[in-house]
Amino acid sequence: MENHNSFSTASLIIYYKLLQEISSKCRLYLVENEDQQTEEYIKHIIKLEEINQTLAFVKNELDRRKNTVKFSVEEIYQIAGQKDAYIMINFFPGSDAYEKYGETVHGNIWYHKQERERLCAKVIEAEIPRTNGDVFLSSGIMDENIKHELQYEGFKAIDISEIYVSEKVFDISTYRQPGIKTIPNTITVNINSRTFNVVGSQLYVLGHYLKDGFSLPGHDLVLYYTNLYLFKREKITDAEIEKYLLKEDKSTFTDLADFTIHEIKSREKIATEVELEHYKQLLTQRSKNRIQFIIKHLGIPEKKLNELISNDFNKYMAIQTSTWMFETETLAYLAPQAIVYWDYERFMHIVLRHYPDFFISASSKGNGSSFQYYFKDITRLSKIMIEQLKNDIIEKLKAGKDFSAQGVYYNGNHYQMRIAADGKLMQFGPMD
Repeated sequence: MENHNSFSTASLIIYYKLLQEISSKCRLYLVENEDQQTEEYIKHIIKLEEINQTLAFVKNELDRRKNTVKFSVEEIYQIAGQKDAYIMINFFPGSDAYEKYGETVHGNIWYHKQERERLCAKVIEAEIPRTNGDVFLSSGIMDENIKHELQYEGFKAIDISEIYVSEKVFDISTYRQPGIKTIPNTITVNINSRTFNVVGSQLYVLGHYLKDGFSLPGHDLVLYYTNLYLFKREKITDAEIEKYLLKEDKSTFTDLADFTIHEIKSREKIATEVELEHYKQLLTQRSKNRIQFIIKHLGIPEKKLNELISNDFNKYMAIQTSTWMFETETLAYLAPQAIVYWDYERFMHIVLRHYPDFFISASSKGNGSSFQYYFKDITRLSKIMIEQLKNDIIEKLKAGKDFSAQGVYYNGNHYQMRIAADGKLMQFGPMD
């Protein structure tokens, strides 16, 4: 009998599966030819006995190895977890994980915030412990039930026979890596603004959501019906104009509709001189209102904000630019009753606390944990986190409840997020 102790675990598992396959074929042959007593039949009986003996020895050796932790949770964190590496995990045949998930799973190791912090501290100790703990995996597997179980039920480290790490592994830990980060796997798509049909695109997208029964937020409804009013008048009824664009007394347009009409006319270069002047007045007044919100929100006098003109002009201009340029935005259309958006007040609530270029030292409400991304990437980051939490957000918003999450991990940082029952993003920021 061969000495199976010299086999690697991976080779032994392959050998075990091969023996199982040969044994199965032998048994099938004997069943199909049980009424024959040929020489070939006798050879298959002898062969099956030999294979089963070898199988027993191999299984005993695998069981012995199966009862020993080959990859501890600390070692898994060292070789893959701290680097957010994509890995493939093989399980011991007969283990609980093998029976539940099959031979192989793949993805990224997923950690609760406290567990990641614990492991981060443990792997720098002189003597690293070897723990048979729970391992959780964020996988792209198509089966939603298995995907959920891998991430929230997981498996024991002792069930792992082999780990294969993606070749693209960073030399340093991704977790709490200092400095400015870029969003991984970013593709830049350049659009020619001169030829892009903004109105047609907005009508097409929002129109399809309405046909599919989505309850669009107010700013989207005004945008859609304003475009119809300006460019497709035959497709909007008087009742729709009154409902979405006019004030209750029907005397004139709502403030939002008035602003949207003049914004679109200005962008499409169809505004008259009078309309352009009116639009400039609307922008100026909106900027003033937003400045008042900022100083009230931060609890500072306006002169403290104005002092930035001489003390930190770039920061002053960043804040001023936001008061002119920011538009209420829908971040994700997740489901008919689950649409996530933010307005200027909630956007500024987030960046005033979590983006250094907007920190006002005179206020005690700023200077929180900082986004490690450029300003242009914060919106995309929020969309990535919303997509990551998609199923849980839909469940809460469909039930008319607020959604909240803490310790959600992405690209080296943990985040917190809160969304109101109507879909407005109220809070979003890093916890590390």
